[in-house]
Amino acid sequence: MLRLTELKMPLEHSPEELRAAVLKRLELPETDLLQLQIFRRGVDARKPDDLKWIYTLDVRVRQEQQHLRRLKKDRRVSQTPDMRYRFVAQTAEVRSERPVVIGMGPAGMMAGLILAQAGFRPLILERGKIVRERTKDTFALWRKGILTPESNVQFGEGGAGTFSDGKLYSRIQDPKHYGRKVLEEFVKAGAPEEILYVSKPHIGTFRLVSMVESMRAAIEALGGTYRFQSKVADILVDAGANGSRRVRGVALENGETIAEGAARETWEEAEANVRDLQLYTVYNIPYISQVYMLHRAELVEGRFGVGVESLECRLFSEDEIPWDELAFPSVKKTLRHYFEDRRSGHFPLHVEDIRPRS
Repeated sequence: MLRLTELKMPLEHSPEELRAAVLKRLELPETDLLQLQIFRRGVDARKPDDLKWIYTLDVRVRQEQQHLRRLKKDRRVSQTPDMRYRFVAQTAEVRSERPVVIGMGPAGMMAGLILAQAGFRPLILERGKIVRERTKDTFALWRKGILTPESNVQFGEGGAGTFSDGKLYSRIQDPKHYGRKVLEEFVKAGAPEEILYVSKPHIGTFRLVSMVESMRAAIEALGGTYRFQSKVADILVDAGANGSRRVRGVALENGETIAEGAARETWEEAEANVRDLQLYTVYNIPYISQVYMLHRAELVEGRFGVGVESLECRLFSEDEIPWDELAFPSVKKTLRHYFEDRRSGHFPLHVEDIRPRS
């Protein structure tokens, strides 16, 4: 395509008049202009008594390279740059390890969407509530002075900008057109199409909530998962022998009891509801600064399935357990204790240390 810049038009003009102006600028017959789209439109206000629109247009024409050579001395005509977004990496493989995105503000929302589109099924943690509930809490603060500490203008799905007037503005240089990708995703989510080309794009306050919901739905449809009211308290980092550092996870501040957390994890990993949880084994693992606590529980109605954090799920008898394939020593030790204690009918609490193998 060809890009035309600095094409001025009166404030009142028709699409046909714009097309005619393009044909005149390029000295083309009507049949050679195949497509016309607006890349940017602003107001030329240098003469207050003669305001005009000033356009940047992308046009598709017959024999494009021939016309580009013919107009090479016209600085207002050039090749349209390639503005397609290119993923850094993509995968079609369903992976057990998933990237974690902290926060569902604008940056977290776009990070989650890009990761989901690339096939990585992100897990998105947000300390606040979903946008509709957050809106109620925010208006309760503004109108009644009732503050919900973790659900307000600052915290919750969509970030602080959800309650702004929806103006889109950035000072960054953008040679790779990343901003275009953002605007295109906003349009897919319900923003007016004109944000793609007006010089000062404006979404509008009352569209923002539904847009945030639409983008969440898009991420979930691609395999992404949300955890609301999940506050990250710490980022867990392992230090390597050569001075390298590797993030291995995050610690959450969820306001849960140990048993409530165990029940939630059981559902997320195996879609299993459990009851009558009893703390059964505790493992101190000082070399990674962690403590593991495992429970015994009753599986409600025998139901289970593949959860958002698992690839496969099934029940095993003692004889069927693939002991050599168990990844975590804490799980292997707990199962050994369970089968031994089941034979005696007594299930005491087991507390042990796990040390690295020498």
